[in-house]
Amino acid sequence: MIFTKKNFVLFLLLSMTTIFFYYTVNIFFGNYSFSEIRKLSIDLENLKNSNDILENENKVLFQNYKKLIKEKEIIK
Repeated sequence: MIFTKKNFVLFLLLSMTTIFFYYTVNIFFGNYSFSEIRKLSIDLENLKNSNDILENENKVLFQNYKKLIKEKEIIK
């Protein structure tokens, strides 16, 4: 039988190491470099910061909107 337990374990080990080295080599010599990965992490950090700023602005605007609604109700 071709797929005995020993052969299956060897097949899994071989396929996992092949996939690991494929992606490792692709990072070093392929389309992605560590500097690009660092740039992406910096971009992600900038997006998080801008998202926090926008959330704070939205909170302030929503509070102002609530105040305007209360003022309209008082006027009526």
